Amino acid sequence: MNQLLKRLEIIKHAISVEDEDIIDLQIRKIKVLQNDLDTCMILELIDKNDYETVIDRIDQYLSKHKGLITYVNPKPIYGYQ
Repeated sequence: MNQLLKRLEIIKHAISVEDEDIIDLQIRKIKVLQNDLDTCMILELIDKNDYETVIDRIDQYLSKHKGLITYVNPKPIYGYQ
C-alpha cells in the first residue's frame, strides 16, 4: 500500500510538470500491484488525459489511506505511573 501511495504522489507531481515519461513509468509499476477500484478509476482517468480530475482523485485517495492513527495510551498499572 505504501508503494502505491508514493507512486500516486509521483504521478500527481509529474502531472504538474507535464512529464509524460514519468507518468507512463509509474502507471506501468502500479499496474503490477494489486489495485482496488479507486486506483483503477484513477488509471482510467489518466488514460483519458483528465488530469484535473486525476489530481482531485489522487488527493482523495491519499487522504483516505494516509489518515492519522490514534494512539491510545494504556492504563497505568497500579503503583507505576
